[in-house]
Amino acid sequence: MIHASELERFGGFGPQRQSVKPGITGLWQVSGRQSLSYERRIELDREYLRRRSLRLDLWLILRTIPAVLGRVGAV
Repeated sequence: MIHASELERFGGFGPQRQSVKPGITGLWQVSGRQSLSYERRIELDREYLRRRSLRLDLWLILRTIPAVLGRVGAV
């Protein structure tokens, strides 16, 4: 759940972002994790909302494995 003060950063995507259940991964998690700025994470969440599909979810799962094992962007 996104804090109300953060919803404005999502613009028109705020309500849609709230409707998506958190998962085990996401675009920003496989694209650099903690090395990304907060603004870039929001951009990637918005991109996911625009492109959301089973195919994208499967691609994310496959990308998550090397990101976690390789500790890409981990603190």
